Amino acid sequence: MEQRKNSTEPDNTAIRTALWRALHIKWMISRISSMMKLVCNWLHPEEVLELVLSTGFKEAKTISTKDMEQYYFANGLLPASGEVFLLATT
Repeated sequence: MEQRKNSTEPDNTAIRTALWRALHIKWMISRISSMMKLVCNWLHPEEVLELVLSTGFKEAKTISTKDMEQYYFANGLLPASGEVFLLATT
């Protein structure tokens, strides 16, 4: 049986496992993001608020593009048009 020379280095199995988990999480986040875009395109902002509140969030509100421009883009930059943002708190 071969002993490792430096016990502070992770073994190859640990590295492969960590990389696989990171890639899996990245894939899941991209899938969830895509699904949320589809759901939000099908629902009106009021329906999204109702859905979010029913899942246990205490407060939720939508922020329109106009509100985003007023609150966060005073330096001449503009957010993408036609988007509604959701702010939810627990």
